[in-house]
Amino acid sequence: MSAGLRARGLARRFGGVHAVRDVSLDVAPGEVVGLIGPNGAGKSTVVNLLHGSLRADGGRVWLDDEDVTTLPPHERSRRGLVRTFQSSVTFPSLTALDAVAAGLTVSARDSLALWLRAPRRAAVERAGVRTRARSVLDDVGLGRVPLDVPVATLPPAVNRMLGLAIALAVRPRVLLLDEPCAGLGAAERDLLTATARRLAGDGVGVLVIDHDVRVIMRACDRVVVLNEGAVIATGRRPTSAATSASARRTSGTTMLALDGVVAGYEGVPVVGPLDMRVPARTTVAIVGANGAGKTTVLHAIAGLVPVMSGTISLEGRALQSLRASARARSGVGYALEGHRVFPEMTVQENLLAGLPRAVLRDPRALDECFELFPALATRRSQLAGSLSGGERQMLALARVLARRPDIVLLDEPSLGLAPMLVAAVFDSIAALARSGRTILVAEQNAERALSVADHAYVLELGRVVAEGPPDELRAGDALTTAYLGGERA
Repeated sequence: MSAGLRARGLARRFGGVHAVRDVSLDVAPGEVVGLIGPNGAGKSTVVNLLHGSLRADGGRVWLDDEDVTTLPPHERSRRGLVRTFQSSVTFPSLTALDAVAAGLTVSARDSLALWLRAPRRAAVERAGVRTRARSVLDDVGLGRVPLDVPVATLPPAVNRMLGLAIALAVRPRVLLLDEPCAGLGAAERDLLTATARRLAGDGVGVLVIDHDVRVIMRACDRVVVLNEGAVIATGRRPTSAATSASARRTSGTTMLALDGVVAGYEGVPVVGPLDMRVPARTTVAIVGANGAGKTTVLHAIAGLVPVMSGTISLEGRALQSLRASARARSGVGYALEGHRVFPEMTVQENLLAGLPRAVLRDPRALDECFELFPALATRRSQLAGSLSGGERQMLALARVLARRPDIVLLDEPSLGLAPMLVAAVFDSIAALARSGRTILVAEQNAERALSVADHAYVLELGRVVAEGPPDELRAGDALTTAYLGGERA
């Protein structure tokens, strides 16, 4: 049996749902393997089965030549099978230094007993542990992090890298990284990629699960693709990919302008600097992989995240100093991702909720919505929670249109919908575009977004890497590189 991590026939059910079905994979010493797939594919469930957080309904797991299938998670960690977690805060009440020091004691079974039996010797050992903890923090770029404050007070990106530091402190033989890039900026992602490659060079096997396919392609030697709980493909990553893009502005009166915009969360930049234009009576798309920053761009326009620098203007009126409610009154309509509606209210009550008085006084206030979305017209009295996913998405969009905004922001309108419903939603968006509305749509499904757009921006790690008419972007390599990785020309 080969060294490293080996799993055969892993299976797990939740009720009648097969979350993982007959999954087999290997992670050899010195190898970085990527595990990718859409949301709900079963990736994190596989990690939980490998590490023992979930008991498998079938299959076996070996670490080197030892069968660890029945071992609890802490015993697997002691043997060198270590993982990170999607949650960014691991030990909220500890300082960063103490959190890493805790990880350093995991591999030493007698540490606690030593501290109880020989406190003087233990004091010397503790000093050594803290010195090594500082070294581990330096390795992941956290050497300047405040060491005397609780972890819970640190920014999310710092906590994400701290989780990696704690895992490294355990001295893994195989490291499982579960969504390590979530919330990280470009510099931290580069550091994480370099760390994975350095560990592989030291003989550690690494399994990486992440939605950022560019990181996967840069860091991994092999990639395993999971869908609906089963492995559907596996292979080695491409060694390079050429990219090219020609940028061209869409002419016309500018409805929305972003100039040098940098935005993020809790003082950590996530997108920018960005320069974008949305001409009046056009549809502009922002496309890119999960984690590219598409939603953050819309949040910045709508006032849901702070703009750290740069300007946002709507028909020449500055928005960046306005609160979200004021921006909505100024003409920004935002349909958030996840087809959000009030499920206990009827379709008509959803449409009337929150409308300005001037609109409510118009007897035809909702007629346009029902003309654009005839499926809703026959369901005026139906509870929104009983609608299909596609109908709820149409209702969410109609709720925005009822306010008669100057620009409509659509965030991932295809999210969570079956293919047939996705087609219906984008047919509605196309009809909306033909009516002369100004639309900015952020969407992971690039082909669907390009099918309704006059112009598009390709976003990668918070920055625009290409822009142009849809046909021009389809003909180039920018889209492929943004979604699958590769070196840029």
